[in-house]
Amino acid sequence: MLPSTFSTASAPATTIISRLNRTACTLAVYASQPRSPVHHARLTSGWWPTLAGRGSNPLGSTARFPLWFATSSLPPRPGFAWRTENSGSVAKEPRGEQGYGWDPVWIPDGFERTLAELRSSKYVVNMRLLPFLDLAAELRGTGFEGVFESHVTVVACDEAAFAKTCDALGVRALFISLPRGRTPRQPMTGAHHRGSLQEVLLVVHQLARDLAQAGFEVIRTKVEAVGPHRDLPLTDEVAARAPRTNYFEHHAKVVLPSPDSEAEVSRAFAELGAYMSRGAPRADGVELRFVTLRSWGLGQASADARFDQVLALAARLGLPLRNRTREYTVYDSALDVDMGWMA
Repeated sequence: MLPSTFSTASAPATTIISRLNRTACTLAVYASQPRSPVHHARLTSGWWPTLAGRGSNPLGSTARFPLWFATSSLPPRPGFAWRTENSGSVAKEPRGEQGYGWDPVWIPDGFERTLAELRSSKYVVNMRLLPFLDLAAELRGTGFEGVFESHVTVVACDEAAFAKTCDALGVRALFISLPRGRTPRQPMTGAHHRGSLQEVLLVVHQLARDLAQAGFEVIRTKVEAVGPHRDLPLTDEVAARAPRTNYFEHHAKVVLPSPDSEAEVSRAFAELGAYMSRGAPRADGVELRFVTLRSWGLGQASADARFDQVLALAARLGLPLRNRTREYTVYDSALDVDMGWMA
């Protein structure tokens, strides 16, 4: 449903969006009802001014879906408003099994698939995405400027085709394998960016959209602050106020003596809350593994102390260390992708 109010911690929402476009309201209501896609399309033909063929079956028509979003009592200004829209066309027949409402008949501009066929990728073309990113930037202020690393994850796919597409888009293709979990094989992009978090988020979501247009099903976008950032939470008190999608993440690359030792080493790291994964097999036969430690609700000092325990364990086990990094995740669209891997 289209949100009509918004609350902040400092002031309750008391103002309903003024002059909310009646078309947007009507379409949002129709889209939330448990009726057939064709039924929704026919209903909208009488309300959507830009939809060709009003009063008749609009399947196959082009259209625009405008949306207005506003807040009240939002410091430092009394109100904040956005206008956005989703342009596209109505398919000649319903396609796809995912989604609800008109998802099986709506084809966003630049795509050949309906929202229902886009499945998990649907969020990258959601008309609410950019307004809420702007709202987050307004609430957050001007913090988090610097270097970021991004990853856009897709479902298991033709990896040669994914690598070729990543090369054309100017990003690295990474292939991560988890020993267990909901998504054990995770093809993803890897790229570094410099600028403000808001600027980087726009670039990363455009990359996700490009991958969806290329036919890949996007299931996650993730942005991490790397290196020095003035707004990293240094204390546990500050970190505890952050949402669960913000967390410190430490990585270490270790070399196993043999593949047979993986289970035992994995159990040892898991006792410290760290979990192992692997990338593509190396040509030199070295058994390289990634060790990942996530720290929720902990400031930098406490998170670093946890990672020191992981490094000490690696030393006791006699595991050569190839690399170690610390990142602070500032945006994670789908934590549940790793469900079943991390306890």
